[in-house]
Amino acid sequence: MELGAVGFLLQDGKFDQRAELHDFGVRFRRKPRRARTSVEYQSAAGVTHTVKLAGEEKGPFEAIGAASAGVRFDFSRAGAIVFSAPECEIDEIDDKRSLERGLQGAKAWEASWVVITKVVLARQTTILVSGERGAFVELRASTTLAPNGVDIAELAAGFQKAKHSSMSIHLVSLGNLTPLYEAHRLIRPRRGRDQRGKLYLV
Repeated sequence: MELGAVGFLLQDGKFDQRAELHDFGVRFRRKPRRARTSVEYQSAAGVTHTVKLAGEEKGPFEAIGAASAGVRFDFSRAGAIVFSAPECEIDEIDDKRSLERGLQGAKAWEASWVVITKVVLARQTTILVSGERGAFVELRASTTLAPNGVDIAELAAGFQKAKHSSMSIHLVSLGNLTPLYEAHRLIRPRRGRDQRGKLYLV
């Protein structure tokens, strides 16, 4: 995913790219890169986790033996999320007003198209989304875990999948992703003399 990509937002939330802004002669400026930041999220309900240290009994773990350390996430509803992406960079279009003027004059611009105006660049990312109630994921740790538990930020690196069931998404410790983005759409008024349109976040 890159700034200036043009396409459709599908019903399942996926982005279907069809063109780029430069195909329409529209230029843009990037904001200066900010200091790295972390993005972590866990659904407020529907997710519980259990931590196992090396040497402890297996307990509820099915694929992580007594000699290994790991964490197990159990999901009590579909669509519950665990997201971890520390050390992210934000790449963003600087002047949305200038972009709006450029799109107003773009020929062959389709009303349902959107343009990507911000992306989050992540060095390491873990994304877990349950497909149904009763889903679970077990992650084996490659490093020693602290006795007081696991912080969500730690999940982005140092873990690998040991076992999972009924998961919609289970991406673990993947590098160089753009897991989050922001898109705008040019919406033209239905009535009135001014048909230039305004740029809105979608």
